Amino acid sequence: MRLLVFGDSHAACLIEAWRAGGWPTDWQMAFFVRPGSGPPEHTLSGTTIHAATPAFLDVLQRLDQPSTHDLAAQDAFVIVGGGVSLFPLVQVLNQYDVLDWGGEIGRDGRPALTETVLRLALSEALMNSTAGRLMAELRAVPGLADRPIHLLPQPFPSERVLTDRSAPAGAGLRRMARLRLADRAATIFHEATEQLARQFGAHLHRQPEDTVTQHAFTTLAYTTEARRLVNLARPQRSNDILHANQAYGRRVLQALTDDPRGVAQ
Repeated sequence: MRLLVFGDSHAACLIEAWRAGGWPTDWQMAFFVRPGSGPPEHTLSGTTIHAATPAFLDVLQRLDQPSTHDLAAQDAFVIVGGGVSLFPLVQVLNQYDVLDWGGEIGRDGRPALTETVLRLALSEALMNSTAGRLMAELRAVPGLADRPIHLLPQPFPSERVLTDRSAPAGAGLRRMARLRLADRAATIFHEATEQLARQFGAHLHRQPEDTVTQHAFTTLAYTTEARRLVNLARPQRSNDILHANQAYGRRVLQALTDDPRGVAQ
């Protein structure tokens, strides 16, 4: 079984878990990953994909990973993060109240929108994400239209953000929790990611429920001592709220190796 993993900094926990071992001996996994989720930094010629920028090549060299892959030789693809996260929804909630959600509608001068509009905005953001564009690109490669794609959304932000006010981008998340909107937000996010996966015939792997607290936050047990993709020997900053650790990576890899849908026929 050969899997090629695409992704951003959220792939670090998978690399850690994979290198720790204990996986089926007939599985091979390569990582075509880089920090950030900006414009593509690869070229695609036929079924051959190649890292196309010095920065991308440097990251792959640091990880001891190849810079070129034959996509046709892979049994399945895995896409980690790539902008498929709760944050596009939170960004809308930072600027707008949602009609019929109750809470503090109109109290602080925010304009209001309907839940339908909120859902449309999230769906559009996910379709235009790095992961969405990559799935469209893979599906357009001749011979790969039915190759399994596993979509792994970015984990929910760490529950650390609820008490650590130094955490970046934390105010909107704390407001969401304080107004008891996290349940609705998580439900809409799950439905939007399921829709995104269906659009490309991908297999969605939702975050394991026992790693989630208060509907839309990742427990400290899975976000403490998360590592940096560009240097796996270094932990993320102590107030990092974005990244998961090796224990989380192991949970995700276990779901992949257990998934009977993941093998190309």
